[in-house]
Amino acid sequence: MVFNDYVMGLLYGDGSFTMKENREFYLFSSVHKELADKIEIALQSNDIRYSRFARVHDAEGETSNYETLELVEIYDNRFLDFIVNSGFKSESVEDYFKTTGDFLRGYLETKGTLFQSNSRGNIFWRISFSGSEEEIKFLKSFLEKTLDIAVSNIVQRNERQEQGIISKSFRISIQNRLGVAKLVEYTDGEEVSAYLKERVDGFKLFDKTNPFNMKRKVYKHYKYAVGFMAREMQLDIKGIRGISIKDRQKPLFLFEDEEIKQCFRNWESTYYWICEEYKSKTGKNPPKVESLK
Repeated sequence: MVFNDYVMGLLYGDGSFTMKENREFYLFSSVHKELADKIEIALQSNDIRYSRFARVHDAEGETSNYETLELVEIYDNRFLDFIVNSGFKSESVEDYFKTTGDFLRGYLETKGTLFQSNSRGNIFWRISFSGSEEEIKFLKSFLEKTLDIAVSNIVQRNERQEQGIISKSFRISIQNRLGVAKLVEYTDGEEVSAYLKERVDGFKLFDKTNPFNMKRKVYKHYKYAVGFMAREMQLDIKGIRGISIKDRQKPLFLFEDEEIKQCFRNWESTYYWICEEYKSKTGKNPPKVESLK
């Protein structure tokens, strides 16, 4: 049987061994129909027998609080033997958890989230993973030691702790932009759900159009915004001591090899000129000035 690492990541992330009527089978369940479709295609290509159905919560007044659950039940002994041989019953994470980009993409589809958040007018991107304590420890070690990605401390999920339910699920997050970029690049691949692809494309566009080292998106003065963009493009823009024009305006000059190439009336006119240069040469959006918000 042939299952690529991406499908194996899906199977592990949203799959488990289950018993029904004293018979063991492998159950894949997901609220994302597209992921169930991918599993079904992989099973069909390997001529594996399975059953698929959807579970809809139709309790009156509660329907809107639930999503349709797609279920794939696999009883085929060849498949069960294959999954066991792949280490899915092992207590050792190293036996089943692959660290390839494709497997991690499948794991991200099922056990992780890539999302955007906003705080004080700034946009942040995060990646979170949930799983057993052992696999989260293993994943954290791989991300930090192999991919050089800074990862948060491991926390135990406690959403239902008030109900007396102690969760066996643990979580880590990648909360820095560089780390998100590294993992997005490492897990990039053609086989991906539309749901995840939309978010990956959103992050890539954000990463491309927003300078990584731009601490602020809005500056209080044209001077500081110009200074930032000039440093990004390695332009030498400055005034000359003792030179001023009417209305006490101090002109700015663009220097190349210590020669004046262009003159600007003030910081404001310099800002509008360099914004166009910045957009055309870097493809990124220039920072704004407080009066232009």
